[in-house]
Amino acid sequence: MDKAQCNFKILLIEDSESFREAVSLMLGVYNDVDGVGSLELARQLLGRRPYDVIILDRCLPDGDGIEFISEIKRESQNTVVIMVTNDKDFSSIKKSISAGADDYVVKTDNIAADLLIRIPTAVAR
Repeated sequence: MDKAQCNFKILLIEDSESFREAVSLMLGVYNDVDGVGSLELARQLLGRRPYDVIILDRCLPDGDGIEFISEIKRESQNTVVIMVTNDKDFSSIKKSISAGADDYVVKTDNIAADLLIRIPTAVAR
């Protein structure tokens, strides 16, 4: 895979530091990844630079990721938002997509590999 063809600016908003570091390390091979653990820190970064993709956890210490989607889309309609969560409930998936998420991924041991496939697909749409 040619890095120049796949290099996306990604913001990973995830409160679990170990999860954030593992996913950032894997995605960072082909992409430019910033990781933060709260919506407050995400807002600061979003105010400074644009992102192609935001990977957003549903449950964060300072708010619900689903509610943050509308804020992201208001500021940058073309930014792809991929929700990640442990919640497998269909109503949660439906709420995320209705709020403007472009994709929804349930956290598993293979999530980084799954995201490497889903990110370019979501961006291409």
